[in-house]
Amino acid sequence: TYLDWLSDSGYDSFCILCNQSFTERDTIRLKCLHLFHKDCLHAREANMANDTKVESRRCPKCNDKIFPAQNQTSPTVEVLKVWLATTNWGRQGLGLPIDSSINDKAIPPPPTFNEKAIHEGPQERTQTPTVINMDGRVDSPQMGYNNKPHERSYSSRHGASSIPSFNYEPFTSQTTHLLNDENP
Repeated sequence: TYLDWLSDSGYDSFCILCNQSFTERDTIRLKCLHLFHKDCLHAREANMANDTKVESRRCPKCNDKIFPAQNQTSPTVEVLKVWLATTNWGRQGLGLPIDSSINDKAIPPPPTFNEKAIHEGPQERTQTPTVINMDGRVDSPQMGYNNKPHERSYSSRHGASSIPSFNYEPFTSQTTHLLNDENP
């Protein structure tokens, strides 16, 4: 799931195709949950030969197939399918007919960058969190972190008399008969 992936992986705040921050341009999350700039992924895929097999179109990071199965669904997959349908290479992979009004080569390529400048200097961290949503939308609120503790109180639906008592003595006393399988 997304939460498992998020907790098990390091978060990359830069697109591996262009080495620029995700906050710079529109993003798309693949079914494998890796995130890319839409224009970077489109440029990569649109430059492949027109007869490239669907199975050959894979995530640049983990090599998983880009196209979801016909019966695969999730909020992320639904957003991905909508975006893929806006390109002819994506339509082909989804099993949709080619749209003659779409020219994949006419979509502007991603901006160029100075790779040396990105890798030489220290990376700056902002004080505002960047939130990348399931639909690939990037939110960067202009407010600081809230470090105030949250207080919560809990109460039982039952009266105090209905709560069973628990004898902690076996856990706190020095009894050896429990360890030696002897009867007291």
